Amino acid sequence: MPPRVQRSVTHLTHLALYYTDHAVLREGLLDMLDRSPCLEYLLIFDPSENPTRHVSSPSVGADRRVSLPHLRQLYLYDVWVLEAGIVRLLSSIDVADDCDLRMKTCRTYNHTDPRISYLPSPADFRILQHISRVVIEIAAQETRDERRRHSCMAVHSGTIFISLHYSIDNLRLPDWISSDAHFVFIVLARLPPDSTLIPDILHQWPQLHTLDIVDEGHSTATICHALQGYKPHYAAAKLGVCHELRKIQWYTKGPADEVWEMAQRRLRCGSPLQEVQVRIEASSGDVSGVQAGETSVHRLTAGQHVGSFEMRVVPETQWGLSGKEIIREHIEAVVPCLPEGNSWDGDWMWDRKTRPRVW
Repeated sequence: MPPRVQRSVTHLTHLALYYTDHAVLREGLLDMLDRSPCLEYLLIFDPSENPTRHVSSPSVGADRRVSLPHLRQLYLYDVWVLEAGIVRLLSSIDVADDCDLRMKTCRTYNHTDPRISYLPSPADFRILQHISRVVIEIAAQETRDERRRHSCMAVHSGTIFISLHYSIDNLRLPDWISSDAHFVFIVLARLPPDSTLIPDILHQWPQLHTLDIVDEGHSTATICHALQGYKPHYAAAKLGVCHELRKIQWYTKGPADEVWEMAQRRLRCGSPLQEVQVRIEASSGDVSGVQAGETSVHRLTAGQHVGSFEMRVVPETQWGLSGKEIIREHIEAVVPCLPEGNSWDGDWMWDRKTRPRVW
């Protein structure tokens, strides 16, 4: 975008930049935004190649502040979060607490994390100040198709949404997430028995109180193994996983025997666990007495004495959302909308060969 064009841009309410040179992001974008204080919508789509890699302090550019009080939708597609222009943008704009951030990282074989840890500090980017819920979708573990090796991330309504579409052993989440945040794991891929991904994440949040598991990848045994390491004494609890866990909600298509065994083991060890609810949505065959296509919901509640509990069938009026509805909510949370309110006309989750529609 020529400098003379940049200088003529003013008083915008909606701005979409497609295949823009990274120099514009580094040098001219903040000037354009400063001249459009009523901006409501900003999309940056697939900046050109050869970005300037930036790995120093994420608060770069904090000396300049651009106020965008009306910005409600901020979408970044195929970007390097470490690129100087992106870091400067996120660290320099003042937006309302209800601004909706959705981001998809660029394709690369060199993924070590989804770059969540490189987001600006909440002091520089206010919408990160009140994260009380974390939703992590594990969509693939072994992906050779370059088009599918990416991560998506969104932040809005007090929730950070993360989608992983490649193999990863650990995920370092930023320490500004609330220590007792509500975690939701959506497991679409089959986790290998020796997977360290979920245990590594849970070890970072020993004070976690509420955990939801949506298991579509038949990984119940692997996840239960990660949760069985409860230690009854505080000193030893640091070596265990989620020693403050109170409530677990589990959604699965397979048998729940291992879930109940894990829960009872924690109760026998003196865990503060109060409730475990399992929803079985059998897809085929006879699973734990549930016929194909049927749904069964049971709830285990801790008793008054250590290790005691009661089990009961949950009436349909108390079932709440299904696993599929939780997955659908996550997809809707990370896929952006067009300025007129329609759904994205491209494929946010998977890349397409066609160019996006330009308005």
